[in-house]
Amino acid sequence: MAADATVTPISTAKKNNTKSTAGRASPREGTGRRTQKAGQRRPQKAMRKQKRLSVAVSAVAFVLLTLSLAHLAHGIAIVTGAPLWECWALAVGIDMGFVALELAVIGTTNQTRVKVSQLAWPAIVCTLALSGAMNAFTFAEGAGGGWRVYPAVGLGLAIPGLVYVLTRIAGTMYLEAR
Repeated sequence: MAADATVTPISTAKKNNTKSTAGRASPREGTGRRTQKAGQRRPQKAMRKQKRLSVAVSAVAFVLLTLSLAHLAHGIAIVTGAPLWECWALAVGIDMGFVALELAVIGTTNQTRVKVSQLAWPAIVCTLALSGAMNAFTFAEGAGGGWRVYPAVGLGLAIPGLVYVLTRIAGTMYLEAR
């Protein structure tokens, strides 16, 4: 058997007054544990930070969603004359519906995503359009006429779009950090 060139046999080590390295890795080679732990901490720390940021983005989406629900319920009450609880129930169904559908699309596997998206996308588009229209209507009603109606309508249309984008970003950030 040929001896490994990096390992000094015990008998040779005694003759040369050097330490034997038989069966041990040299100090320079190391086991890599220290570098592995440090290397693992960085991605874990980044993932925790990403999860915290996704919660912050979700909080902004939640505030806008609450605003949208109030405007949507008010607009439905004006248009339909329905009792207030029915208006709120419909508003929750519309706005929370597109949020839930988007989270369902984001949270599924690639194979399931194709099937879910076929049904979800038309519903998301319709509920976003309806929510935007009713928000715009409610904002315009409060604008009091004149030139203020145009920015009010723009704000009303923007809110559901922002909720959608923020929900999509927060959901993707959170799921990618797992």
